[in-house]
Amino acid sequence: MLDERSATDGTVVLWMELEKDLMKEEEEEDEESESGEEGDGKVWRQWRVKFEDSERIATDLDMTMEMWPVYCRDDLVGEDGVFNVKRAVETFIHGG
Repeated sequence: MLDERSATDGTVVLWMELEKDLMKEEEEEDEESESGEEGDGKVWRQWRVKFEDSERIATDLDMTMEMWPVYCRDDLVGEDGVFNVKRAVETFIHGG
């Protein structure tokens, strides 16, 4: 999704509906859930990423479950609110 920031900082917001089980560890750490309805087994997750990284994250999230834990880490979001996809991939490759 493009928004008011997209044109000025070259970012896009990606949204994906996930099974709550994928987010279980994160939800235990942070009791606030972004789920639309309680008990539906789903939770919405969003990432603001640089436009040039959007294809990579979309492909990774669609193709493999192994990278989900890394892509759900809030410490990979910069002060500007942009998720660092390159750092996430490096973290995954190097086992962090």
